[in-house]
Amino acid sequence: MIEVKNLSLEIQKAPILRGVNFTIEDHEILGIVGPSGSGKSMTIKSLMGLLPEGSQVSGQVYDGKKEVDIGNFKPFESDTRFCILPQDSMNGLNPYEKLGKQMIKCRKMYGLSQDKASVQELFLELGLPGDEEFLNRYPSSLSGGMRQRVAIALCLAMEPKVLIADEPTTSLDPINQLKFLDHLRDVHKNHGTTLIVISHNIALVSYIANRILVLSQGQVVEEGDSRAILDHPQAPASKEIVYGARELYGGLE
Repeated sequence: MIEVKNLSLEIQKAPILRGVNFTIEDHEILGIVGPSGSGKSMTIKSLMGLLPEGSQVSGQVYDGKKEVDIGNFKPFESDTRFCILPQDSMNGLNPYEKLGKQMIKCRKMYGLSQDKASVQELFLELGLPGDEEFLNRYPSSLSGGMRQRVAIALCLAMEPKVLIADEPTTSLDPINQLKFLDHLRDVHKNHGTTLIVISHNIALVSYIANRILVLSQGQVVEEGDSRAILDHPQAPASKEIVYGARELYGGLE
């Protein structure tokens, strides 16, 4: 279990997060939703140490073994290893390096087996080719959906305990959005990986997440079972998100 306590963030003296508290249970799928500017991505970037210059962050993180100040938390060195999938998968891939080489370098960085078979197995698991021709391709030669799956494979190559998908379907059409979420669900099932899915779209998040955290103006305004929030949202921000999704998608199942 990971527990975040009293997370607060200012950027250039502007308040972004105000005393955010939440837990991430082992092996769960947690959704973080909220309107643009609510602090969703910044919550995770604070945890990952990926904040812009001029940021002032405070709070504590308990990663299952010890509690540290969030500014001193090193997620890549923690026993609870994190990996993040960015909004644009090309930002997570080296455009000048072949796919297979990127995978091998990632595994080498974490002291893991670097045999080609382990890389091919991950690609095949995600419905990608595992042959030599594919391993020698560059990211620019792939479709958006394939790049996203390669980005997942690159995360899995480091064997993380927590995989974070930040607005992962932004560049995908509706059919590929659902396919991508199905791939994430398979990763969760096959690897026991804890997933955090961040999006402004509660319809997509509820498709995969067991539990949802709703942020508004830098604060957690509601938290609970996905179905309960969809059926009976309590906070004004939750109601706005749920009712907006109902109007847009003609209902939520």
